[in-house]
Amino acid sequence: MRLVIRNKPRNKGFTLIELLVSITIMMLMVGMGLASYITFNEKQQLSGAAKELQSYFRSAQSRSRNGDVPAGCTKLEGYNIQMAQDTSVVTVRAICDSGNFTQAEHNLTGGVMPSTAIDMTFKVLSGGVTGAQNITLLLGSRSYTFKVTAGGEISQGQLNE
Repeated sequence: MRLVIRNKPRNKGFTLIELLVSITIMMLMVGMGLASYITFNEKQQLSGAAKELQSYFRSAQSRSRNGDVPAGCTKLEGYNIQMAQDTSVVTVRAICDSGNFTQAEHNLTGGVMPSTAIDMTFKVLSGGVTGAQNITLLLGSRSYTFKVTAGGEISQGQLNE
């Protein structure tokens, strides 16, 4: 019986070309993953800021409907929400016959800003709104739009690409 020995190749590694191709493929995959994450993160920031602003509207609406009178106010007329076009600061005020009382100032997260100025007042008891409008929030090239009607309804809204 004869023992046959085959020649084994001496090189057990990868060639330079094989290594370059595999590293290039991995770099492309990481790049696409990173781009997807940035897009996802921007969408989440915008949606989160929109939900946050909607919660301020709902809070003002609830306080107004319940007649939540702040200290120093004799007759409540409503709750006002203001936001300038070039800022992310939301101001909530109680409108009283004796003047306006600032209840809170909030900053929307992530540098989100409205496309137009917001000045809206929720009236006491009736639930109606003065200054009802479509509200569009902007972050980069994306926007989120929701609506506050004259009757006080606050829509869910949608993200626009």
